[in-house]
Amino acid sequence: MHRIDFVALQEPFLSSDQIDDYRNKLGYDNAVSNARSKNGCFWNSNLTCTVKSKRRQQITFHIHHTNNDNNFWFTIVYARSRAIKRRRLWNKLRSLSRQIHAPWSIAGDFNSIMTTEEKSGGNPHCLSKSTDFISCMEECGMTDPGFTGSPFTWCNGRSRGRRISKRLDGVLMNEEWDEAFNSVRIDHQSKTGSDHKLLLIRCTNDRQKVIKYFKFLNFWTDREDFLSLVESCWNTNVQGNPMWILQQKLKALAKSLSRWSRDTIGDVQENVKQMEENTRLQEEAYDLDDSEENRQELHKSQAEYIRWLKMQDSILKQKARVKWAEEGDTNSKYFHSVIRERRRKTQLHMIKNRDGDWVEGNRNIAQAAIEHFSEIFSQPNNTSDMEIVRKCEKLITDADNELLQHTPTIEEVK
Repeated sequence: MHRIDFVALQEPFLSSDQIDDYRNKLGYDNAVSNARSKNGCFWNSNLTCTVKSKRRQQITFHIHHTNNDNNFWFTIVYARSRAIKRRRLWNKLRSLSRQIHAPWSIAGDFNSIMTTEEKSGGNPHCLSKSTDFISCMEECGMTDPGFTGSPFTWCNGRSRGRRISKRLDGVLMNEEWDEAFNSVRIDHQSKTGSDHKLLLIRCTNDRQKVIKYFKFLNFWTDREDFLSLVESCWNTNVQGNPMWILQQKLKALAKSLSRWSRDTIGDVQENVKQMEENTRLQEEAYDLDDSEENRQELHKSQAEYIRWLKMQDSILKQKARVKWAEEGDTNSKYFHSVIRERRRKTQLHMIKNRDGDWVEGNRNIAQAAIEHFSEIFSQPNNTSDMEIVRKCEKLITDADNELLQHTPTIEEVK
């Protein structure tokens, strides 16, 4: 069972008196509905929900979560079926976007789709019908976080050949929402007595302690003392076979580079913030007194600030794995969004255990993975029959083997 703090019902058709009775039956503390009761919303006391806009096609809340002190905006929509009527909704959302500069999510029945893949059956979808919807969401800065479950949320319920399915319902969110919650999951649940699926939204801020592995940073090679450090570490005497020597030297080099980076460079993100503040103070000092000394200090601060920004951009490009960005291109906001999208795609929400059952939660997923690989690696070793290998034609000569085992020269390594 899910503990749901906020519920939105589409087309409940409840009067103001009836919605309060319904609230009591559902066990919620507060409720509100919009014109003609197209949307009914219910929430618990741990949320402080203030209605900021209420029209026939949408209700917009400012929400404060008292348990974790989060503040965000949430709009529940029920778009009308005619495109010309939906334009009023799109225009209202555009107007709201100019007022909202905080985490914001828009969810509900949009009665529109964004791509041809969001429709199955019937006549092919004409994307010109989606232009108003797409342009509105782009202007509001909304993105699709993805979902689990069936790709369609609505079906006309007709027999094969006349069946049409669409993804009319969805959840969209802006970049600030993405930054506020480190895990966002949208589930398309099964239909029960409706032609629309139920959407379950889960947003968490559970910061999992992660093991930080060594990662080589490309900008290190621009440092003057980088090569001398590598040379000093690589010249360390190690005994053993060639592969053991290589492994031990790489391990020692990784430790040395990590320690060197921590001691001589420090936290790049924090240094960028510090240099930005220093530059601001120097600019203010130069505005008050445009002396030659202040001018030189300002230029020195700006040069140092630019140097740290280049390091930050190098790290972001490397994390985002953006290879086409030209040197000098600076778009940290874009790189951060790429990194977050990559992390979101690599998140595991559920996994099948060895019994074929779906399990959720980090602990259960980890346990299922441990059991799976423990079973694989605990199986008794079976001696492979090498007779089939001996029947293969021998293509590598003894001279080739000797050459392959030869230690490479410095020139070959270069």
